Amino acid sequence: MSESNWLLLDRIGIVCGIIAFLGTAYSAFRWWRHQRRERQLQEPVVVRLVAQANGRRLLELPYRPSRRTVTRAEVLGLLGMIPSRQQRFDWKWLLKPEFMRHIEEIHTGDRDVLEIPLTDEEFRQLDLPESP
Repeated sequence: MSESNWLLLDRIGIVCGIIAFLGTAYSAFRWWRHQRRERQLQEPVVVRLVAQANGRRLLELPYRPSRRTVTRAEVLGLLGMIPSRQQRFDWKWLLKPEFMRHIEEIHTGDRDVLEIPLTDEEFRQLDLPESP
């Protein structure tokens, strides 16, 4: 083989090495991003009921679901487990598009707390012990 053929093969080897390095770097970056996203989806989310009328009252639910499991059904199930004076709670905010937008923001990591605003009447639907 002539020297020019060896130089050509050498350059092809260098190009292949660079391509392999870039592919490895890209794969490592994608793996790191995936791992970061998985950790974020495991973070707990606070679900809080907020009544604005007659002073600000908060009720923070003791169960903190992970970001991955926060869905409309999960939140409604959690709210359904709160003792209520009625058979079923009737909260208007849960029917608004804002509710779903807040859940989407939790999934994307833009929000860590799901605050559900309630009127004073809606807050009174809960069968909670009166605080002293």
